[in-house]
Amino acid sequence: MTHHHGALPKAFCLCLVFAALVGCSPKEDPAAEKVNPETMETQEQAKTAQEPDSLPQEFSPDLTEQPAEDDAFFADAAFLGNSLIDGFQLYSGLTTSDYYCATSMTVSKSEELISQMAQKQYGKVYILLGTNSMATLTDEAFLKYYNDFLDFLLPQLPQDTVYYIQGIPPVSAEKMAGDENFSVERIRGLNESLAKIAYDRDLHYLDLFSALADENGALRADIASGSIHLNNEGYNVWREFLVTHTAYSKENPYLPGSPYYTAPAA
Repeated sequence: MTHHHGALPKAFCLCLVFAALVGCSPKEDPAAEKVNPETMETQEQAKTAQEPDSLPQEFSPDLTEQPAEDDAFFADAAFLGNSLIDGFQLYSGLTTSDYYCATSMTVSKSEELISQMAQKQYGKVYILLGTNSMATLTDEAFLKYYNDFLDFLLPQLPQDTVYYIQGIPPVSAEKMAGDENFSVERIRGLNESLAKIAYDRDLHYLDLFSALADENGALRADIASGSIHLNNEGYNVWREFLVTHTAYSKENPYLPGSPYYTAPAA
């Protein structure tokens, strides 16, 4: 540390003279913190220890790639979300699931769809929301909307329902550059928050963004149809990602080579 020397304040000089004459020392500040470096944390360590639990800066999804499930795995699954889910229903070829989607998802629309979905029992629910809301909501409002959505959804279905929160997909390079609401930094930041929401609620998070993005974080041009939607190949890429990233369940069929399953006894 560099010390800067200058003239001592006059009052401080008088205090030193007085202390020398009467044998006293300058009074210590009672608020000053005494730290024993051998037994106590530094201030920075203490501050970190008091902060609430948080995810690492680069939070990775909890589902790693494994052998693909077949369509039967999705027979008890419901897909809930925006127009991208509608496109997935039409072009992915996955026909064993049920789909509940709206072109522009709002709170009232989502509650209506959830009420319809609650009429049937599902073992799995795949959620995709966020792209449309990014255009009008602040980050804080967006995350409140998402949490309110989950607060309404989760009590409607059995407690053992398995939920997959899919990250917000990338957008085209043109849209990413021309609209700050859809910057790659913002999408990644919101996805990190969605991963944290899934973590806190004991749900599963799927990093759909990385599955569809190019090296710059934009929607891959070869699978894009416009700035947000996908072409047929894009929906196939999405489907391949889902069938190879599934949560362990003892009810799942055995898949040779999967680290999450035990082969049935002979």
